[in-house]
This record gives sequence, C-alpha cells and structure tokens, in this order.
Amino acid sequence: MKSILLVGCFLSQFQIFAQVYITSSDMPASGDVLIQENATWNGNWNLDQTGTGQSWNVSASVLAPLGTYTTVNCEPLTNAPFAYQFFFNSPFDPDHNSDYTTITAPPALPTDQLPIPIPITIENTYAFYQVTAARYALTGFGASISGFPTGAQGNPIDVIYPLPLTYPLDQTNDSYFQYDIPTLGSYTTAQTRRTEVLAEGTMNFFGTDYPVIKVKSTVTGNDSLYISQFSFGFSFPRPEAVEYKWLTPGIKVPLLQINTALGATTGALIYSTGPNSIDLNVQSDWTVFPNPGSSLNIKTESPSKVKIVDEKGSVVFYDNVSALGQWDASSLAQGTYFIEINGVTKKWMKK
Repeated sequence: MKSILLVGCFLSQFQIFAQVYITSSDMPASGDVLIQENATWNGNWNLDQTGTGQSWNVSASVLAPLGTYTTVNCEPLTNAPFAYQFFFNSPFDPDHNSDYTTITAPPALPTDQLPIPIPITIENTYAFYQVTAARYALTGFGASISGFPTGAQGNPIDVIYPLPLTYPLDQTNDSYFQYDIPTLGSYTTAQTRRTEVLAEGTMNFFGTDYPVIKVKSTVTGNDSLYISQFSFGFSFPRPEAVEYKWLTPGIKVPLLQINTALGATTGALIYSTGPNSIDLNVQSDWTVFPNPGSSLNIKTESPSKVKIVDEKGSVVFYDNVSALGQWDASSLAQGTYFIEINGVTKKWMKK
C-alpha cells in the first residue's frame, strides 16, 4: 500500500509541474467572443522572473476588477466588406489568407503636422488574423480611406505568437504595414515584436489552479506619413510597450495580462465570461427554459439569430432559430453558457 501511495504522489506532482504547451487549438477562431475585464494591478511581483515550477496567486489583494469589459468578436471573413476579401481571403496567398476578422479602431494620422490642411477620413477598419500550427499572426488591415477601400497587408506580417508556445522560447520578428492614401500618399507602420516565454508553473486564479506559461511581448514601432504632392515624409516613433501574459491551455485569452509602457504599469486585463450583471430576469422579447436543464428551449416573438458561448468564450452554436425552437444540448458538457439574441445576453446552466 505504501508503494502505491508514493507512486500516486509522484504522478500528482508530475501532473502539476508537467511542461505547458500552448498550441493553435488554444488560439481564437472564427465565431469566438473574447471577453476580458479591466482591472487595477496592485501587486509587486517581479514580472521578469524566469524559471519552471513558479506559482502566482491572483486575488483581490493584488488585483481589483473594475467591472468594465473589453469584448472582441471574431467574425467570419465574409462579414468584412467585399473589397477586403481580395487581400485576406485568397487561398493563393497563404501568407495573408486569414481565419477571422475583427472591427478595430482606425489609425490616428498626425494630419495636424501637414504643411497644409488635408481632410482625411478613415472608417470601416478591420484587422485580420491567421492561425496555423506554426503561428498566430496579424496579417493586416482593411480600411476605407476618404471613401476608397484599401488593404494594408503585412510584408512581413506581425507574428503575435510563434507556435507552439512553451518554456523557454525567445523569438523576434519584424512587421511592416502600408496604407495607400488616395490623393495624398501613404501611411506605414514598422515594428519589432520580441516574444519570450519567461516562466511556467501554476496560477491560482481567484481560487482555481491553472497550469500556465508567462509570456512577455515587447513591441517597438515607428509610424510614418508620406505626402506625394510635396515629396515629403516624416516619422513618429511609438513608445516601447511591454505586455506580460499568463496563458493556460483551453482558454483563448490570457488569465491575466499586465500592460506596461516606459517601465510603468498602464493597466491590467483578466479572463472573464462576461459581466456579473447578466440576469435571466432582464426584460427582453425572448426566454430560455428549462434553466438549468439538459435540453434548451428558446421562445422568441419572431425568428432570430442565436449565439451560444461557453465559459471559455468559444461559440458552440450560431444560427437562426424559429419563434419557438428546441436545441439538442446533449453534446454539451455540464456548466454555464451565455445565450445572445437581439443584443441581450442571458445565462443558462446545462445540467
């Protein structure tokens, strides 16, 4: 009996400290909803500490959630304007053929520094992402500039994570994006990203233990604007930005992300499944029942598009349902799911 107990203890320790791998299956995919809660970081960790067998404890004593959320919808490429399909949805261009797109903020052009005022509008801005066995990358952007749609492909693209991620890893890549601006010239972004896997171990995240690796991303960049009319251009460097991210298999955003710039903490993000204020009693034109239940009935006043998201942020169902529809949920694991219809989200428990 003693030898069996010793073997069990050895296996338990091996499982806790086994090497952690982050692969393409842990990256965002089309249809996913990525949710992070903004937080204030009050800890005094040595963020650059390296090694295996590390442990981190995330609790209210080191981190204060703010109750505000950052949500990113990973949309199918077909949801982006047709003009961008040529740049990012072609199997004949494997370097830029992307897996999903997100709506993003337009670049802030320093038009106030131009010799004469030139009105420029940038709208309908999309970012495009690619996931392969070897990398998770930003392939480029699409934007409508002064009414003309254009794509800014990365040449080279921005490799956010070389895959698989595991300890130790240290890799640097350069990226370059250029927007052609009709009647003006061009706007370019050149940057260098260094990705380091500094440590691995276990994170106790508000009472639950997760195997994690700690990734440090250091980004330095320089933007430039060129005006063809004056054969003149100028550049403006961006301050170095450093992100520390604790990643765990199966969850598609970091458990914890601490952002710094110029050596100071600028903010923190934590993994979330959505606002705690989600309430099944919210007023809406649809209901779900039974709750909890092993099957799922959705009653709406008219046919609607339904999105069901699990606790990890992965979309498990996205389609139209009739005014009264039953969905077979037998394939779902027990747990919490979030159902979104007509802009309203409700929580449903699978038993």
